[in-house]
Amino acid sequence: MTHTIVFADNERSIRRFCKHELEAAGYRVLLAEDGVEAVDIVDAFSVDLVILDEHMPRCCGLEAAKRIKQWYPALPVILFTADADYEGFNSPLVDVAINKSEDLSALKASVVKLLFDSSPTNCDSDATQVSESPATEVAC
Repeated sequence: MTHTIVFADNERSIRRFCKHELEAAGYRVLLAEDGVEAVDIVDAFSVDLVILDEHMPRCCGLEAAKRIKQWYPALPVILFTADADYEGFNSPLVDVAINKSEDLSALKASVVKLLFDSSPTNCDSDATQVSESPATEVAC
């Protein structure tokens, strides 16, 4: 079974590089240029995991994660950002935050863990808890 991943980043070169690397690892990758497109793809297709950059036009990664978790609380979401402020970030909106780098080993390891590890993650909370959490107040 091939898992489907949504990858959202406003930088085309990053989208293309990560798509190539994730497809080489055996995943189907659907690309989005921003959070709005990512949410639209999640609504239109059956996906297994979402990877979001934080700083994107129209809708940032955390706002997109909030919208996704409201409707799909069990869907794993990874925040993949170059913003050092998110190192060690903990929120019910994302299952893990990873610093963006050309070495995708941490990203790939997190994808494997979220898709194949049966231990509980933040995505096990229900939509009501996610939408009412004070941490979900996101300003982009």
